[in-house]
Amino acid sequence: DIGTVKGNTDEGFVAAMAAGVKASMESDWESIAMYRQMYQKRLQMLTDMLTRHGMRLAVQPNAGFFTLWMVPSRAFGERIESAEHFNFLMMERTSVIGVHFEPSYIRYAVCEDIASKATEIDAAFQQAAVSYE
Repeated sequence: DIGTVKGNTDEGFVAAMAAGVKASMESDWESIAMYRQMYQKRLQMLTDMLTRHGMRLAVQPNAGFFTLWMVPSRAFGERIESAEHFNFLMMERTSVIGVHFEPSYIRYAVCEDIASKATEIDAAFQQAAVSYE
């Protein structure tokens, strides 16, 4: 159910948000710079943490809200069959929620404050003990 709700709320054009972005782009460069720095810090923190635990980036993020990773071949001591399999294992065993893309990618967002969740995220990937062998 969580996957369905998340999947149905993560995408699509929202006119009110687009209008707000347009107004910001026209007049509020200070806030844009502040948020850009905040998201860059979050991206770097998550990237550093997950790579320390053996996860492999599919693409190095330079901006935005998301990181894209290669799905490991093993996690939690078992063979990973698909991106969906890995994502559901992470959700069930650690409460870390990603978005899986077949055949072998998973996306993790940095929309939430990564620093405040660092202990939980770190513990989740330590528990997962991922490998690509």
